[in-house]
Amino acid sequence: MNQFFAGLGGEEKAGSPVGVLEGAAGAARGLEGQLGDRGKVVATIYYGDNYFHEHVEEAKGVIVREVEKRRPDVVVAGPAFNSGRYGLASVEICQAVSEGLGIPCVVGMDSENPAVSAYREYRNLRVYLLPTAERAAGMTKALSSMARFACRVGSGAEIGSAGEEGYLPRGIRRLERTERPGVERAID
Repeated sequence: MNQFFAGLGGEEKAGSPVGVLEGAAGAARGLEGQLGDRGKVVATIYYGDNYFHEHVEEAKGVIVREVEKRRPDVVVAGPAFNSGRYGLASVEICQAVSEGLGIPCVVGMDSENPAVSAYREYRNLRVYLLPTAERAAGMTKALSSMARFACRVGSGAEIGSAGEEGYLPRGIRRLERTERPGVERAID
């Protein structure tokens, strides 16, 4: 998470390098509360918004190595709400973790966040973006839906389509077997 939601500070701490706090810190405490006995936050990985965007590859590399040390069932990023820098960092981190380690990721942000386009461009089957409110006033609701979904993803449950599950679509089509051929279904 970024420096603000990790509890380090605001813009004056935006240059902070990647760091790790064992267990839940900052907004991750709220996530852990929503998880209840279904799961726990093993670590809070944080970074300054400016630092991440000035050192993208280095920051992603450090984060992937820290995640690899802990091997969680799922990685949760955000919620970034409508913060573009935080949203883009969250998507980039989830993409790197998912590609590099094969670990599924859940990220939360407002559906109007500029980073949604990057999420859709990656079309990664292991990264799910859940819509949140535009502002942090929606934190409790965002963490609740993210915790619920992260538990399902982390447990290996079969995840349905975006329309069924509530995550933002990525433009991926899945082939499914049906009893009737497409020609018959098209006529109906």
